[in-house]
Amino acid sequence: MIRFSPEVSAGLIKGCLRLARHIPGAQFILRRRFTVNHPSLHRNLFGVDFRNPIGVSAGIDINAEYYNDFAALGPGFVEIGTITEKAQEGTPRPRCFWLPADRSIVNRAGHANNGVRSAIRNLQANPPRNIRVLGNLSRGFDSNPEKSIEEFDHLYTLCYDFMDAMVINSYGLHINTLQEVVDRVTSIRRFNDEYRPIIIKLRPDCSPEDADAICELILSYGLDGIIVNGSTMSHKGLQTDKELLEEIGNGELSGAVVYSRTLEMLRHVKESTKGLIPIIASGGIMTPEQALEVLDAGASLIEMHTGFIYNGPRLIRKTLKLLVKTDKKRHPERYSKKKIKN
Repeated sequence: MIRFSPEVSAGLIKGCLRLARHIPGAQFILRRRFTVNHPSLHRNLFGVDFRNPIGVSAGIDINAEYYNDFAALGPGFVEIGTITEKAQEGTPRPRCFWLPADRSIVNRAGHANNGVRSAIRNLQANPPRNIRVLGNLSRGFDSNPEKSIEEFDHLYTLCYDFMDAMVINSYGLHINTLQEVVDRVTSIRRFNDEYRPIIIKLRPDCSPEDADAICELILSYGLDGIIVNGSTMSHKGLQTDKELLEEIGNGELSGAVVYSRTLEMLRHVKESTKGLIPIIASGGIMTPEQALEVLDAGASLIEMHTGFIYNGPRLIRKTLKLLVKTDKKRHPERYSKKKIKN
């Protein structure tokens, strides 16, 4: 799929999933081919049951259209979005670019989406089946930061009844503004009968000091989790030809080259929160072995995006099979047959 842009390639995958809806038995075949079910994969975090710890990150199912289709490919959850209050066209195309020499992608889509009401209509029309849905909520890409509190108030209120957990995207938010947003959404939650977990997502290039401030905020408000990622706006140290990079221009870098940043931030956040907060790791996880390393480093769940686009849906199955194999190796007592004495 390198011949197409990453955005088009992701669209082709989703187009095939859409087609499978209308072919009798197609989704059954996909489930048989890709899903892995095993008790060792189950997770329960912030009161939500996940059939496994592998998810699809925000940026693929942008408008909440394909989460049930992705369920047939094996993940335990899908993070839909990024969702904003109003529809956004994003930046002009082309806006996503392959860096095959670095097994990475540059993206400057600008939170293009159809708006929160469109996502909710899709969730109402097609309720999630055998998949957990997290909603990535963000202020408008070009909106005034002072309007952020009001925007998140509307987003959180509208989405409350339709998602398993909501992710507050800290993109473009000063820590003081983020605190006001958290204060508002936690107040809304107190007046609802059902509990909805609130997760904070660190922005690209988040410094350790800013991460510490956000961790302190999460602990003080009793929030439910944090998403760490290694994505960056810096394009230094890449193997890709410099002329091509200049032609591409700026944009958020994700993929193999940010894996070490994700792992470093994960370890920092685990130490900062003293292991009290579930961590979702997202960014640069390209192989099953890396997924295992991230989980061993302290992540409770992981998300795949660029790895999924580069390697295809088999990556999820291979990762889940490795996790089961590793659990059997580490805990043979769970699998040994009890001897019955005569």
